[in-house]
Amino acid sequence: MSFGSISKNFSEANYSSSRLSLLEGRDTYRGLQRFMIENFHQVVFDAWLEMAVLSGTLNLPGYDSNPDRYRASRWVARSWEWVDPLKEVEAYKTAVRCGFKTLGQVIAEQGGDLDDVMVMRQQELAMLDEYNIITDTDPSEVTDGGASQAKPAGVVDPFGDTPSPIQEEGSEDGDDQG
Repeated sequence: MSFGSISKNFSEANYSSSRLSLLEGRDTYRGLQRFMIENFHQVVFDAWLEMAVLSGTLNLPGYDSNPDRYRASRWVARSWEWVDPLKEVEAYKTAVRCGFKTLGQVIAEQGGDLDDVMVMRQQELAMLDEYNIITDTDPSEVTDGGASQAKPAGVVDPFGDTPSPIQEEGSEDGDDQG
C-alpha cells in the first residue's frame, strides 16, 4: 500500500500519481476481497447450508444428488467511488460498447448485482411508460447526446424543455408559415 493511501496525506502528490496509487491500492483490496470470499464467506455458507439441510431447517429438493446447485452463490464486494465519475462512466460505456467489458462486470465493479439492476430498471421503465413520462435515462427515447427523439402525441415531457417533434404539414422547421 502506498504512503498516501495509508496516511491519507496527499499534499506532496499530483493527480496522476495519486490516481495510480489509488488504483494500485484498490487492486490490493480486490485481491483481499476475493481471498475472503473464496476462503471464508463461501466456506461458511457451504457449512451453514449443509447443517441447515441435515437438521431439517431447510428442505431443498434434490440437495442430496446435486448440492452444488444450492451452493452456487454470488458475492458482491464493496466498490469505490471515483474522483472524476463522469470520465469513468464514459470509459465504462466505451468498454461495454467495444466488448472489452460486459454490463454485468461494470455493475459488479460498482458493487451492484446485474440481476437486481435489470429487475429494478425494467420496473422503472414500465412505471415511466405507465405515466407517459420520458426521461433522458431511457436510451430508446433520447439520442446519444441526450436530445429527445420523436415521441408520440400525448406523452408528457416532465422537464418541459424538449420541443415537440410534431411538425405542421409542409413545414420543415415546424413553424406554421401558411
